[in-house]
Amino acid sequence: MRLFKEGTIDKIFHDVLNNIRTEIDSLRDSQILSGSLSDLSKSIADSHQISELEIDLDNRMVDVVMVDVPGTSPLFPPGTDVMGDQLYPCARVNYGFTIDSGDLNLLSLQPTAVAFNHDVSFEVDGNQFTIGYQTRNATLELSQTWRDKTKEWLRVIIDRLREVINASNKEVQEFNSSLQGQVSEALEAKREELQRRKDQNDDLNKL
Repeated sequence: MRLFKEGTIDKIFHDVLNNIRTEIDSLRDSQILSGSLSDLSKSIADSHQISELEIDLDNRMVDVVMVDVPGTSPLFPPGTDVMGDQLYPCARVNYGFTIDSGDLNLLSLQPTAVAFNHDVSFEVDGNQFTIGYQTRNATLELSQTWRDKTKEWLRVIIDRLREVINASNKEVQEFNSSLQGQVSEALEAKREELQRRKDQNDDLNKL
């Protein structure tokens, strides 16, 4: 997957609202007609809160690995002595970060206010996510040039990660704070629908 490139943050909001609609539809009629809608809406909203991302971007692990890169890769500029049908082992610098908390889906969804203007793949394993910078260095021991390029890339990516994560979390906060109101509206509409049906049934049963 790619960081903040697999869709917009609205997707996670729509998924939550769809799950809430499913939960409301599964409630017993008596819960809606006779229960406290205020208590019910708070309970449902609390159970569907989205967790904000918390990642310590300054505390990271680094690992240099060799990766086979095809000669057709744009990594090799025109004039490089490579063949398109061959693979060339090149060093890749992987950086691992610990996700302290949060919904991992947010890593792949772009917030509304800020764009992540980089194409960066990432992998998640448990509470760790990893990004990497691919070099043309032919050994695990990087030249100073590639070390400098890698660190400059990382500085840019981390600065942008902070901005995008903060923007995502702000939108999550706003969504979470509005959730009880949305649930309450849905429950009120459901109660009105059920009451109309009940009134009709009562009327049809009068002789």
